[in-house]
Amino acid sequence: MSVLIKGMEMPKACYECRMYEADIYYCAAAERDIDISDSSVGRCSFCPLVPVPPHGRLIDADALEALFWDGQCYFTENIKYKIKNIETIIPAEEGEA
Repeated sequence: MSVLIKGMEMPKACYECRMYEADIYYCAAAERDIDISDSSVGRCSFCPLVPVPPHGRLIDADALEALFWDGQCYFTENIKYKIKNIETIIPAEEGEA
């Protein structure tokens, strides 16, 4: 499962990151040691952090679609079509559907 840390900006380098433990050159997010030469230049190649793009309200579109499942009129079919085709901001992870 992913975690969103509200208010945290994407670090440009490991040494700027809240997950970086400088005294032991360790990345808590990736749960592994960091080569100091990599971390001083930018983020390590194995960095698991990803930016969350600007977005509006996030909802469970599948649950919303299920509310309209019984209806067979044009109105509900049109809503289901729009829900299925709207942009996904944050995709489901493995095991989540």
